[in-house]
Amino acid sequence: MTIIKFYKTIIVLMLVLLLSLLPADTAPKIKFINIPNLDKLIHFFMYFFFSSASLIDIKNNIKYPRKLLIFLVILTIAIIGGIIEIIQANFIFGRSGSWFDLLANILGITFGIIIFYKTSIFAKFHQDS
Repeated sequence: MTIIKFYKTIIVLMLVLLLSLLPADTAPKIKFINIPNLDKLIHFFMYFFFSSASLIDIKNNIKYPRKLLIFLVILTIAIIGGIIEIIQANFIFGRSGSWFDLLANILGITFGIIIFYKTSIFAKFHQDS
């Protein structure tokens, strides 16, 4: 099993890290969009795509994935989100960690799992095992 087979997960992980760990003054400002708590929506979608990409990569590259593997991958994504919040709060100038950001991350992961299982042939495998 080569790591390149999981390129979707790696690309999304790199984007999440880049977007999360850039100092606030380098983040592009979109002046015409004025949505309260827009950052929470961004957190939600980053982790939605992170969990979805991971599940798709598992489905495409592991013939019979075990539930424990899937659980550990999803748990790892949630832990990464928590660690990033801690790093933002303590080490990134102009950024802050937030429990609500972490909640948005977890909700994104959860919806990624739900949508994946409801729309994927992977759901059939999950029901059969």
